[in-house]
Amino acid sequence: MVKGNNEYLKFSKSQCGNKMTQMESRQVQIDMLDNLVEFCDKHGLRYFLSGGTLLGAIRHKGFIPWDDDIDINMPRPDCERLFNLTKGRIGKYVLTMPDDDGFARCCESFRLYNFDTVIESFVGGVARKHPVYHPIYIDIFPIEGLPQNNLILKLHYFKLLVCRKMLRVSALKHMEGSNILAHIFHLVTFVPAKIVGYRNWAHMLQKIAQKYHFDEEDYIGVMTAPVHTVEERVKKKDYLDIVSVEFEGKMYHAPGNYDTYLSQLYGDYMKMPPLEKQKSHHEFNMYWRKKL
Repeated sequence: MVKGNNEYLKFSKSQCGNKMTQMESRQVQIDMLDNLVEFCDKHGLRYFLSGGTLLGAIRHKGFIPWDDDIDINMPRPDCERLFNLTKGRIGKYVLTMPDDDGFARCCESFRLYNFDTVIESFVGGVARKHPVYHPIYIDIFPIEGLPQNNLILKLHYFKLLVCRKMLRVSALKHMEGSNILAHIFHLVTFVPAKIVGYRNWAHMLQKIAQKYHFDEEDYIGVMTAPVHTVEERVKKKDYLDIVSVEFEGKMYHAPGNYDTYLSQLYGDYMKMPPLEKQKSHHEFNMYWRKKL
């Protein structure tokens, strides 16, 4: 985060202007993506559509109809080079490092923010009563090296999972959980999590994620996306064999083994889910930012 930059003042409900349509919010994100891609192509940085964004490109040639965000994967060395080259700016957009954006605690990815917009986010549990406000962003998840041995791989992800849970507890301001088990876990771990401290947990999480260097391993995967774990692992050589895919009328980079990648994450990914599951995993409203 750029210390002393007024743009990093806390966002609030008072900054929510006109509500954005879905088309407007998607167009905003596509413009952010295009600025990022243009910079990456100019400087030889590797990027890949990932997760639901890649699934949308393959199955729908654009956004999944009920989806509302864009995700990118980049090799960890490229993420760090991106930040060093941009000094935290890509055009009018602001690039931040993991857990250094001044908005969202427990943010384990790099993020590209649009300060002309505001998200009012409700993510279950505490946030239903205490919504948080921040700009629209694109997540840029670092791709790490991963061990080949399955047992070591599971242990590697387990360590990160425990660290992530303690990180989230250390960030709590309200002793609530989205369900009874989460509430009990928060009560039991609250004191030790606070003693160690948020910054120490965040540092440990990044250290665990980077244990196996991207350039030194045959297998790779994202460790800091909160949804998937061991199913992220793929062969590096095949993943880096870039192919172009269509997304909202434009061509972007995808991993060469996207079929393997998507199958491991979603199973029969070309099959549409049942109607009751055709809904966003996020709860938020998007607004144009009101200039105060």
